[in-house]
Amino acid sequence: MKRLLTIITILAALGLAGYYFFQKNGGVKDIEFVKLEKIKINKVVPFPKLLLLTEAKAVLKNPNPFGGEITSLDFDVYVEGKHTTTVHQPVSIQMPADTEFKLPINFEIPLGKSGFFKDAKDIITGAWKNKKLNIQTVGEITIKVLNFEFQIPFDEEEGYLLKDYLPE
Repeated sequence: MKRLLTIITILAALGLAGYYFFQKNGGVKDIEFVKLEKIKINKVVPFPKLLLLTEAKAVLKNPNPFGGEITSLDFDVYVEGKHTTTVHQPVSIQMPADTEFKLPINFEIPLGKSGFFKDAKDIITGAWKNKKLNIQTVGEITIKVLNFEFQIPFDEEEGYLLKDYLPE
């Protein structure tokens, strides 16, 4: 019994020391949604509604000294301030500690409601390809660490040239 109490006391002391060290170093930091990259339009679907089938890499940064598992990525995409699509991507990918990493995602962009190409002159001349689009992603990443799930919010905004992402 005395041995059991000694082990419990040592474990409690180690736990308190670990907790103190963890809190002193800022506790758990949010996973950061850095940007979307390698956006690729795979297919344009004209009927029954005009949409783009798209894939990309979500660049994420884990500033914590421990890893975990990403179980889902949920976000809304706004182009030029207009809601364009909602992405719900269930995944199961390991998140490395203290580094940037990439998460592959697939999503649809319905063009009929977005109003990207309202000016027919731009479509005919191809000028819309050189337009820089302001794309904002707002949502949350769900991560699992030691069987506990956390939702971490993000809000990222960046400009993209459309011609860089169109198929040849």
